[in-house]
Amino acid sequence: MYGSIRSSQSAQVAYSGSHSLRIVLRGADAAVGVENGSISQLRPGDTVTYHIWSDGQSGGRVGVFAETLNQPEDVAETVPLPTHRGWLTLTWTVPSVSKVDVIGVQVAHDGSGKLTLAIDALSWAGS
Repeated sequence: MYGSIRSSQSAQVAYSGSHSLRIVLRGADAAVGVENGSISQLRPGDTVTYHIWSDGQSGGRVGVFAETLNQPEDVAETVPLPTHRGWLTLTWTVPSVSKVDVIGVQVAHDGSGKLTLAIDALSWAGS
């Protein structure tokens, strides 16, 4: 969505199954999101769960968001990344937006070099 970020399918780590979405950030902050029909049933107040793997670099944080196209994203929650390699589970509530067109993750990195994350087993009621 913005910033110096790349995403790709990966078999290196997985929370569930054999693949995850690998995200590599170079720079201070960026965002990646999903904009398609699979999220069309999401409504404000719905609960969404992300499982996020971190490479353990300190100084990083993620913010989960929902947005209506052509309007600023509404960040639901921001949490620090763990300082060790591994998974964290982030459950959040879709904020009050007029329509959910996009959900995603903003990533901030205060360290140097690249930050590697993975997202897996994204779910919500009805998914």
